[in-house]
Amino acid sequence: MNSLDGEVYVKDSSGIIILANEEASSRFKLTCEKMKGKNTYDIFEELDAKNEIDTDNLVVADKFYSGETTELVNNKQVKYFVIKKPLYIPTLKELGILTIRMRKSN
Repeated sequence: MNSLDGEVYVKDSSGIIILANEEASSRFKLTCEKMKGKNTYDIFEELDAKNEIDTDNLVVADKFYSGETTELVNNKQVKYFVIKKPLYIPTLKELGILTIRMRKSN
């Protein structure tokens, strides 16, 4: 996952992060290991967390999401291109959500 461009993380069906790459963990100032077990509200600002959950709900309903979002990162507005899709997690025997977030150039 670390060879992919952008932030990459996988959430289980409860919205708990079970896997994250180094770029995602770096953004949230956590190690990859410490990102595991965190939920959306643990890592995002409150408004961004609500938007993230709304987008996750779209993925569950529509099976795919791609779009743009603007979020507050280190007190600056940052634009991202986001792709989300359901992902079967064999070890948990459940459907989770794969998220790939790429920072957009200004």
